Amino acid sequence: MSLPNLPAGDKFRREVRTEWGGLNLNENAGDGELIEAMNMSSREFPVLSTERLMSSPAANSIKLNPYVYDGMLGYIQKNGTDSYSLIDPQTGAQPVALPLTDAKIDAVQYAQMQNKLFILPEKVYYDFTAQSKESMGSAWSSTGQTFFQDGTIYGEPAANNTIYHYGASWANLFRVGDAVSISGCSVSENNKTAIIREISGDYLRFSDNCFADGWWWQGEGSLPEGTYLVTAGEEQVSFTVSSGRGFADAGILRYHTGDSYIIYTAGNTSAVLNLDNPTQSTGTAISMNQGYANAATVTIKRDIPDMDFICVNENRIWGCKGDTIYASKLGDPLNWNVYDGLSTDSWSAETGTPGKFTGCCSFQGYPTFFKEGRVFKVIGDEPQNFTLRALNIVGAAVGSCKSIVEIRGKLYYVSTAGVVEWNGGDYPQTVSGELGRTPGCIVSGGARAGTDGVRYFVYLYRCGIQYTFLPDGGQSRGMGTLPHLYVYDPRYGTWHELACPSGNYAPDFAGDGSANYMLQHDVTTSGGSVIDRTIEYNLSRPGTQFETPEWSVTFGDSTRAYKTALTGSEAKKGVLRLLIRCRLAGTMKAWIACDGGQFTEAGEFGGETGMAKGSRVVPLILRRCDFWQLRLTGTGEAVIYSIALERYGGEWQQA
Repeated sequence: MSLPNLPAGDKFRREVRTEWGGLNLNENAGDGELIEAMNMSSREFPVLSTERLMSSPAANSIKLNPYVYDGMLGYIQKNGTDSYSLIDPQTGAQPVALPLTDAKIDAVQYAQMQNKLFILPEKVYYDFTAQSKESMGSAWSSTGQTFFQDGTIYGEPAANNTIYHYGASWANLFRVGDAVSISGCSVSENNKTAIIREISGDYLRFSDNCFADGWWWQGEGSLPEGTYLVTAGEEQVSFTVSSGRGFADAGILRYHTGDSYIIYTAGNTSAVLNLDNPTQSTGTAISMNQGYANAATVTIKRDIPDMDFICVNENRIWGCKGDTIYASKLGDPLNWNVYDGLSTDSWSAETGTPGKFTGCCSFQGYPTFFKEGRVFKVIGDEPQNFTLRALNIVGAAVGSCKSIVEIRGKLYYVSTAGVVEWNGGDYPQTVSGELGRTPGCIVSGGARAGTDGVRYFVYLYRCGIQYTFLPDGGQSRGMGTLPHLYVYDPRYGTWHELACPSGNYAPDFAGDGSANYMLQHDVTTSGGSVIDRTIEYNLSRPGTQFETPEWSVTFGDSTRAYKTALTGSEAKKGVLRLLIRCRLAGTMKAWIACDGGQFTEAGEFGGETGMAKGSRVVPLILRRCDFWQLRLTGTGEAVIYSIALERYGGEWQQA
């Protein structure tokens, strides 16, 4: 009887892996790369370790749209259907009601400037010093006579520059320097946008000759029937008030020199008297005043343009909507229509390109605006030399405005080409190839991102083959579009994934460079009731313990994972045992799968107190296969220093 030869002892080989990469979800996963990793991290690179985040106890409330003020976390709290409040981090849970609805909450945009938080699209701001909420715009409408007349400016007489309305108290509505739009005037020349130069009680003063030249007379009572002689400057004209057309209280006469006519109003009836051919007669003399008395409703408003996205750059708030870019007045976010020929003026421009804006930010000192297929920079230091520079590069995808994050002088955002890295000059480089090389694998829209100051945390939807690793070691495979919370480390070019709770809201991020936060939403059950809750993570501070208790990692199959040692080998091989050098704060299990079969448990280590740094042996059932896979799962913090493989066969052993 002939028996096969046993392999010689010197044919056994040991291969050691001491450096670990990140996720690679493609078929080309290489040495030390991972085809699945949940709650692992690059924080100890090149050693493989679990993520460590500092979290606060879960709060049974829904916290959305976070922001950071003076290093502290603020947010919008959902109170109920179409009911929201702003939480000031200085005062804790002191809610300030916001005029938001469920349909608008995702569209909220922030800009911080001068200890104020400006909130769009609602056009309100919160003053952190006064701890009060105010409207960015201001408006006034008349309920009686409004007079356009002569006045003064800077202590000197001025013609046609003053608006007077009894009881207006303009200082409660407007400020000197505000650009206001005036509408509703019966004299069309007075419907305009003008800059307020002085405010004095009920007198609102503008530049000299801001309004049309004219005359007015205000009756204090009824004007009896009869014939009247009107003196307007050097001209005189008479008119007759006939039966049934007597002036009611507050009757008005207007004299307009440009068009040579007089309008007089009797109740709701008006008549026009042509000065070029007046009816001469004698009558009671009426002395008229310079300017106009406006009986119709006059509206004076400081407008804030509608904007979808805003940011702060060089002491201005910048915004965009449709195809237009706006800049506020220098140092004054409440004025967007001041055009005085000064370096402090407002500014606006249209790009003249198709498509709507998808986001904006301040990057490298320039206001930067995105469309899906183009990026715009505004260069220059004042409105007179502002220049719009268009870059034909891929921009942020529609719905991904919250994915735009600057990390150490480079910008990261989700585009139609995936997650990209942009240095501000060259064409953006796609860095999400390890998450899927198929075009469109990263689904455009819905992405949100933040940073811990070094890494890029991004919540996005990925379309493609989805692997589900089951507790019993099995796995399922199928196509789908699922949300994921990934972490990219630009220092090493590695990706990892964090567990994303199945809450009703996507994670939210906020940061100011030194303080960075993430809000994760979860659903729990208490007393038979389902409760939406929020967990706060301080990304800028490492946790004292592993906050997410469960972790798992699956290495590429042996024909790829150790290909440096097995270059050229396509033959069958056998795995004898593994030596895993690690440190555990909890437990760890090792799982093995051969030739794509189900994972089976091969060993368990650690316990309630974990284990100190050391090696653990995983003996394996002697089995020959074309390829094999290793999976590790555990609870608590873990650090994996090296994995040594003892095997036989391969390129020197025929199958």
